[in-house]
Amino acid sequence: MASLTQNLQNLLQNKELDQQLASGAKNPHVKSLQQMLFEMGFGKELNWDQSGADGDFGKSTTQALKVFAQRNGIQSDGAVVTPELANKIIERYSLVPHLKALLRAARFGLAAQFYQPALADHPGNRSVALCLFALGFMQTDENEALIEFARLENLPYDGQTFNPVLGKGLFDCLLYYYGDDFVKISLYEKASGGLTITEDGKIVKVASEIQQAQFKKYKKGIFTVGNQLIANFIETKRDLLQELDLSQSSLNVMLAVSENEGNLDAINTWDNSFMTFGIFQWTLGSDSASGELPALLKKIKEKEPQAFADYFALFGIDVHAATDNTYGFISYKDAKVNTSAAKDRFRFPIWGFRFWSAGQDDRIKAIQIEHAMSRLKNFYWHNKFNINSFMLSQIITSEYGVGLILDNHVNRPGYVQPCIKEAMRRTGLNNPAAWTTAEERKVIDAYLNIRETFGNSPMTDAAKRARVTKNYLNRGIISDQRNSFRYSATSERSLNNFPVPPSDYREEDYAEIRHHE
Repeated sequence: MASLTQNLQNLLQNKELDQQLASGAKNPHVKSLQQMLFEMGFGKELNWDQSGADGDFGKSTTQALKVFAQRNGIQSDGAVVTPELANKIIERYSLVPHLKALLRAARFGLAAQFYQPALADHPGNRSVALCLFALGFMQTDENEALIEFARLENLPYDGQTFNPVLGKGLFDCLLYYYGDDFVKISLYEKASGGLTITEDGKIVKVASEIQQAQFKKYKKGIFTVGNQLIANFIETKRDLLQELDLSQSSLNVMLAVSENEGNLDAINTWDNSFMTFGIFQWTLGSDSASGELPALLKKIKEKEPQAFADYFALFGIDVHAATDNTYGFISYKDAKVNTSAAKDRFRFPIWGFRFWSAGQDDRIKAIQIEHAMSRLKNFYWHNKFNINSFMLSQIITSEYGVGLILDNHVNRPGYVQPCIKEAMRRTGLNNPAAWTTAEERKVIDAYLNIRETFGNSPMTDAAKRARVTKNYLNRGIISDQRNSFRYSATSERSLNNFPVPPSDYREEDYAEIRHHE
């Protein structure tokens, strides 16, 4: 918040307002102004859902300034930020976090704890004092000012216990000076989301009080490959992963595919899926389509509710009821996010930062890895993908083979089954029930050659990705022995020693995964 007000103060002091903040201007100062106006509730005037803070002082910014000026008794057509207008914007914007704190206390029955006149340094007292001062109550004792305010507004107050009716009344008297959308902004977001955002060319830096992230701008959004490596986490936090019922075998497979996948804190908001997060690039989905990211959030909410609250619920995000184990939607402030306009807000740096921040948390890292391995449930044990009446779990049973097909499925999900089928045809090995390690290895070798050129859009860097996985075989981290793969730490093998899913697995709960949006 301080950086936005300081930016405007600097322009005011340097007498640069009419140069930098006038109709037709395009610069970062305009972007800061737009952010301030949005947080004060003028999103409708700014056409925020379509444009956001784009740094272009056009008709929408002019309209937002005009309405702000009218609400605050200033004569202005909104075409330029005058010194009088700048001072009033700074004054009103500085009050935003105090207004939110006041409304939150009134709305959630915390008024009595929020303001306590007997405690001189109680934090809520300052918010009340500043709100009263903004209304023209100049008494040095804020409790005397509050008594006077209550009397004039005919609101209940005994001079000691602050109550929700009084709190809401104080808020409503100030609300006139702000935009119609002010009450729609999350009560848990401080101004600018509690974040400082700075831009330097193609670099965007976002910082909270305890963290800072750097992103690169590209097209409509930002991205970072992150630095939280899957391998490092598995090697140091196996205890957390075993609590999620992942076997040592599954963790070995994840190590083998880790170099081919993204980092745990990878972010991309520039493409047509709006928000992409994590090791398997889970997305919100393109246009009005469902995405895989909500299913990951659903699992986080179920398994680590406090982590979900800390990184998502606190900022208005929830998992919509129309979300299953594979696809779904999020909701934002109780509204389903299922249109391009609703998803577009997640391109903004504050959201990239929040997901990136979640990617630093060990609880969420562990669930990402478990969720990545659970992708096998969508095809490995699924009868739809059988070949000669054998499921893939009966055909490819080594850690090495599972690592290869999992990596393939992330890149080209529709190609795994036909490539394995063609490999079996070429080798003439059609009865996996009779295979030894040698037969499975022959099929795998044929499969690796086939997938390099299979389909209209062959697997990306197929040969290179295969070499990465094979390196883990050569190092003895994974095994190519038939039936060496075991998914769950607690599950037993089938009568034929084939890998089996967890005991609660139901095929119908796992949809076929589409090609990445």
